[in-house]
Amino acid sequence: MTDIQSQVAGLIIPRLDFDDPKLAYECGEQFIRKHRIRSFVVFGGAAREVADTISRLEELSDLPLLMCADMERGAGQQWSGATSFPYFKGLGELARRSKSLNSILRSAEITAMEAKACGVHVLFSPVVDVDYNPDNPIISIRSFGQQVDHVIACARAYITGLESRGMLPTLKHFPGHGDTIVDSHEDLPELEGDIGRLNSVELKPFRTLCKAFPSVGLMTGHLASQVLDPSGLPASLSEAMTSGLLRTDWGYDGPIFTDALIMGAVADQQGNAVLQAFRAGADFLLMPSDVEDAIKVISRAIEKEEILQVRLESSLRRASTLRETVGVRKGMIDMQTIEERVGRADYFEAAREIAKEVVCIKRGIVPSPQGKTLVLVLEAEKRSLKSLHLGECPFRTTSIDKQPDHLPEHDLLVVVTDVRPAAWKQIHQFPAMWREFLNSSFKRRNHLLISLGSDRLERQLPDLKNFLCTYGRSEFAINEVERIVQRLS
Repeated sequence: MTDIQSQVAGLIIPRLDFDDPKLAYECGEQFIRKHRIRSFVVFGGAAREVADTISRLEELSDLPLLMCADMERGAGQQWSGATSFPYFKGLGELARRSKSLNSILRSAEITAMEAKACGVHVLFSPVVDVDYNPDNPIISIRSFGQQVDHVIACARAYITGLESRGMLPTLKHFPGHGDTIVDSHEDLPELEGDIGRLNSVELKPFRTLCKAFPSVGLMTGHLASQVLDPSGLPASLSEAMTSGLLRTDWGYDGPIFTDALIMGAVADQQGNAVLQAFRAGADFLLMPSDVEDAIKVISRAIEKEEILQVRLESSLRRASTLRETVGVRKGMIDMQTIEERVGRADYFEAAREIAKEVVCIKRGIVPSPQGKTLVLVLEAEKRSLKSLHLGECPFRTTSIDKQPDHLPEHDLLVVVTDVRPAAWKQIHQFPAMWREFLNSSFKRRNHLLISLGSDRLERQLPDLKNFLCTYGRSEFAINEVERIVQRLS
């Protein structure tokens, strides 16, 4: 491996899946030994196993490993045994009602401390997209809200909480994924609107927060904008948006990460997407489909083009600064104290209180118990609500991809669902057959819809009168739903 290839390898971030810790270690070992990879993004697994595997992988590397994770809803979003929190929309709504950002700050601190304990340094969070378009299939409740200044205020608190515990936050998804109707995991979304609109809505959170927190990370999304780059390239591959707008116009000098390069929005450009992203100004290239090819393609281009050598030097400088900022070093994981630092009783209690306070009646009331209650558990994916236990209450469980069938007689219908934004899955709304069925049922019977996901389901259900949202399906949210349902049975 040449020196340039080794340097480029330091900017590539492959994925490690810890659902199988043994396989995660073997993949990490190959990346380190064969390609000198020094950064990873981790998914899944149990907190202790993740920490142990990262610790063992560090022994193979000549440099301490820079570990990243996607934890919008707490470390428990990825790791069993860690603490989970509601979607950002729930935290944002709670902040509005309580006129306090304390829950946002506390959730960020706990997330950072648990992630740090297991060896993670960079979180791909917070989402600072504005939840502007109600038909958005992938942002929705992942955003703090629909008002720009409120999103900024909530994100400030979250960033402050992460940074106070030594974690690098990453703003995403630049230039703003909120007003789109396409999931960039599947295809390329395009932002509409003139420059005035973009400056006042989509771009404002990024510009404001980059200025307030100069060392914060930023993730470029696979999002096109004819206004910002007439070529039609997504921000992740666009020199106009990355080097031009971010670096030159805004003066931003923090680390830039691409969104995952395996996503559908850039899949048809996979042969040169990594080079385009690097050429555009990205410092870290997240999850290319072929790590070896990515290193070779970029290295060959650098050897031929002097301007790319300068680009490489800039990215290496930012990578070095990032490592210093978050204190990347070997031996930071203390396996003897994992149980004392992850899944602590006080963390769980804080998360339980936040989950309880986040629960919000979006429309109508919670009906009083009356006659015969029937609970319909409507899962967005097979067994996605398997942890919901309703005791003696009569209930029926089915999936939104199955045809509705006749329900037993009842006086009160309680529908519990986890329809929500999810990558690649298109489960953010009810399919037509279920919209018709639920509207018909709600028109004829007293009812309550409980959502553990989306807070905009009433748009599809004109006959919905009573609607409650938990903004998440953590064990604490599930507990709240069980309490509510059992009270009605």
